[in-house]
Amino acid sequence: VPSATISRLDFGKAMVVAINGPLPEPTSTAIIKRRRPGVETPFLDVMVTDPDYHYIEYIKENDIMAGKNGYFKGSEPLTRAEAITIMIKALGLQYLAPAPPYDTIFTDNKAIPEWSKDYIYMANEIGLVTGTPEGYINPNKWVTKDEAAGMINDFINHLKDYITYDYREKILNR
Repeated sequence: VPSATISRLDFGKAMVVAINGPLPEPTSTAIIKRRRPGVETPFLDVMVTDPDYHYIEYIKENDIMAGKNGYFKGSEPLTRAEAITIMIKALGLQYLAPAPPYDTIFTDNKAIPEWSKDYIYMANEIGLVTGTPEGYINPNKWVTKDEAAGMINDFINHLKDYITYDYREKILNR
């Protein structure tokens, strides 16, 4: 169902595959180790028996996604601000945004959550997102599965075709 919203977990797993390829299934030894008493899970709502534990662990270890007050909330729908934040975190470019206060070029700049402003600014700077023809980024709108597929495709194309150019021309020549 392309028009259905994508969950935080599904988008996170798709980003891991885009960055790293599919993760190998955990070995029996790894599963036994994580079930030992005292082992901390990556997020408070992630159980060691979760079939996607290894993806969530990768997401946490590589700081691709942040939880919400210590919870992953994998079944919740993903917002555009969260999706853009995840992509820029994966690229490691969030620290190149200007020092606040500043405004983005988007008409709905005031609707952008403060925690995502640097990420959205940088995503626009490198051409990863452009917004609607009317100038809106719609940061709080839920991402549908077809939008997520397009975003991840754009992310992969950016990695494949533009990352070296962006680094050389847009980052080093600032």
